[in-house]
Amino acid sequence: MHLPPSLSRRARHLIVLLASLALLTACSDTAGHATIDAGAGDISDADDTGTPDDTGAPDDTGAPDDTGAPDDTGDTDIPDADDAGTGDTGLSDAAETCIPLSCADLAAECGPVDDGCGQTLQCGSCAAYGSDAELTACIEGTCNYVCLASSQPAADGCRDARRLALGSGHTCALNAEGRAYCWGSNPDGRLGDGTTERRLVPVAVQGLEGIVLNALYAGSSHTCGLSDAGQVYCWGGNAEGQLGDGTTVDRLVPTPVTGLSEPVLSLAIGARGDHTCAITAGWTPHCWGRNAEGQLGDGTTAHRATPTPMLNVPSGDVVNIAAGTAHTCVVIHDTATTKTLCVGNNSVGQLGDGTQTTRHTLTELSRNVESAGLAAGGLHTCSMDGSGQVICWGHNGSGQLGNRSGSATIDPPTEVTLLAGVEEVRAGENHSCARMDTGGLRCWGSNSEGQTADTEPRTFRPRDVPGHSAGTLIFDTGGYHTCSITSDQILRCWGANAGGQLGIGTTTSTATPMSVTLP
Repeated sequence: MHLPPSLSRRARHLIVLLASLALLTACSDTAGHATIDAGAGDISDADDTGTPDDTGAPDDTGAPDDTGAPDDTGDTDIPDADDAGTGDTGLSDAAETCIPLSCADLAAECGPVDDGCGQTLQCGSCAAYGSDAELTACIEGTCNYVCLASSQPAADGCRDARRLALGSGHTCALNAEGRAYCWGSNPDGRLGDGTTERRLVPVAVQGLEGIVLNALYAGSSHTCGLSDAGQVYCWGGNAEGQLGDGTTVDRLVPTPVTGLSEPVLSLAIGARGDHTCAITAGWTPHCWGRNAEGQLGDGTTAHRATPTPMLNVPSGDVVNIAAGTAHTCVVIHDTATTKTLCVGNNSVGQLGDGTQTTRHTLTELSRNVESAGLAAGGLHTCSMDGSGQVICWGHNGSGQLGNRSGSATIDPPTEVTLLAGVEEVRAGENHSCARMDTGGLRCWGSNSEGQTADTEPRTFRPRDVPGHSAGTLIFDTGGYHTCSITSDQILRCWGANAGGQLGIGTTTSTATPMSVTLP
């Protein structure tokens, strides 16, 4: 693909995006690919998993407590999987498998766009530079899939590793065909299986026949999926309009988000949050759902049942977005700079602007961070720069900022100690994790439910997660649990499990990564 130099930068981005979407279809009619920016939200002292708020942090969101019951209001245990659907098979005839890579790794993968799977980025697009329009720099914060050689058996279609989405008391994953499965607490239909029954093992999400999902996103009480066509579908709790369908009615199966005039590139939901945000094809941010602390960035505190544009967004393209408990952060890239800005609750400095003043429109960090990856937790935020260094700010009561400090609040943004070569960062309610360029997975912060897989109740510096030295492909952090997929294609989960969110057939929490099988 050759783009005329006279084209605007925005036009180049859109052309590259459309080319990437076309190539995705060429790679596989059934495989799903995309990115995910997970955070955490709804910090009430009891949540639907029965796990405690172990930081002593104030409940600064004003968000309602889901139920406070360990089993989330009497969910019925259904330990046997039903509606199993198709298995996770399917590799391309060229024996390729897709793995996530950070922007720093993309130099060898970016090139002229053609019909090759290996040239396709599913995280957004690469920035086009030069008259020959070679894709030489990724402009989305954390990039995801390119196809690499694999010795695994070949089948029909380019295979991706499963995508993960961890909420407060539930977990979801995509299989190779882009089909969604969820498990855990389900009082409001957040599992999408047409019931309100708790599931201790994965069950198929219903109502998406013929739709291929690229990614999943999970919050406190709702879940959303992004299709390969850029359409968003959401299901579960909808009391604050977080499903974006124009109502406040809970949905037991996926329902389309309305009111967006452009395809969506990426979504963000806090793992314990009740708001949803999206970046559309015009590189603009829209949010909907709970807005009591101004986390939607529209200048008000009114809940929104349909997508609403953020206000006062500086010039440039919004290339990354992350949602936390009651705050939201974005990364904006223009021709000269990359800036990180945040909005919403700021009671413990989670906006990073040097104050503890809640903001209803975006505010810049007191220390500029040229973010290449962004994650928002319960009351803290972390960013990864282009060199693989992680910087965090906000609440630190459990060591979730990873700077070996006993200080309860950290602002301005500060580097995580003893951590270099990071390719991806995620933030849970009170813990943080990073995928390393060596393939390992490291976590820090609260371990009250075993979510960091450590032996101590909390750690103020990163620790290796056992069993991940061979290579971590994908991971995500929930409210109080963590899951990963390693290079051997094994899905593992650990941490809080009162709602069955580990998917291991019990409600016993564990600090040991346990394997989970999709139907």
